[in-house]
Amino acid sequence: MHFQNMNNSNTLSLSDCAYQPCNLKRLAKASSARKWILFTAQTHLPELKELQTYSVDCEKIIQLKPSNKSNEMEVVIKAITSGNASAVVASGNIDAVAQKQLQQLGREHSCDVFFSTSNTQYLH
Repeated sequence: MHFQNMNNSNTLSLSDCAYQPCNLKRLAKASSARKWILFTAQTHLPELKELQTYSVDCEKIIQLKPSNKSNEMEVVIKAITSGNASAVVASGNIDAVAQKQLQQLGREHSCDVFFSTSNTQYLH
């Protein structure tokens, strides 16, 4: 896996209107753990203001770089099973059956798994 730490990146902010308050609350809870919140390369980050409003520890957010060897599902499996993540956010491009399987795998590894539905990028 390739990591790109987002805690010092104020020049690029990607928004995803699919982030509901309940999911942001879950991300805030996940950020209280001593682990990372990982976003796949295919997933857009919520607005910094949204994260701060819900007290998400932005210092624990990492956007994974695109993989040359693995598809998104394989990256999510590695992220969950690594034991380094309290939450993984993937795109909605993963089919519904696979999403349920990944969420079950996440429960087995104490890792919350989310799926984004927006592909719209907003540069700030």
